Amino acid sequence: MKATVVIPTFNGRSLLTEALEHLAAQTVPHDVVVVDNGSTDGTAEHVSERFPDVRVVALDENLGFGRAVNLGVAQASTDVVVLVNNDVLCPPEFLAELLAPFADQKVDMVAGVLVQHDRPDLVDSAGIELDTTLRSWDMLWNRPTAELDTGQAPDDDVSLRVTLLAALARLDPPDRAVLVLRYWEDLDAPATAVLVGSTPAAVRTRCSRALGRLREVLGDDLADLPH
Repeated sequence: MKATVVIPTFNGRSLLTEALEHLAAQTVPHDVVVVDNGSTDGTAEHVSERFPDVRVVALDENLGFGRAVNLGVAQASTDVVVLVNNDVLCPPEFLAELLAPFADQKVDMVAGVLVQHDRPDLVDSAGIELDTTLRSWDMLWNRPTAELDTGQAPDDDVSLRVTLLAALARLDPPDRAVLVLRYWEDLDAPATAVLVGSTPAAVRTRCSRALGRLREVLGDDLADLPH
């Protein structure tokens, strides 16, 4: 099974370059689509020159995260779409581990675990939990990776079957995006999927981990706040 990795980006040339270098080292064939949200740092030109196998959707303006993702998904011709942020570094086996559960035709959605780039022994997010008020937070944030439990359902770096995306599109009005992303996409996508009768897979493998560089993006003060 082959996947298309979709990465929305805005003025993140340096971060994106590292992300694409890590994707180029994956152990399974895959496509990559970068949606450049009107960057002014030469992102589109740089990616086209440095990574000729990556498809670039260059927008004239910043259309926002959700619309950028949808435009990237529209470029996919594979069975699975994987959503990855531009500040995430995926180890070589990441996609292989993420795609493995799709061998079960009942599985429509899988997600990986995000660990902290500068402290890889700590979890950045092992899923998103929420209470009855819809307040949400990252599962096991800042906890040792040793606490990861394969019985818990992860919710980061979401991968979805294209057939599920089509069902989500039918659920929403024609002028709405395929992934509406009303909240966080890693929470909104599975919540919406339930409405079309899908049961997101509760799958976590120890190798399906990526390094998140939130501290580098936000700075120490914001990165240390509970999230």
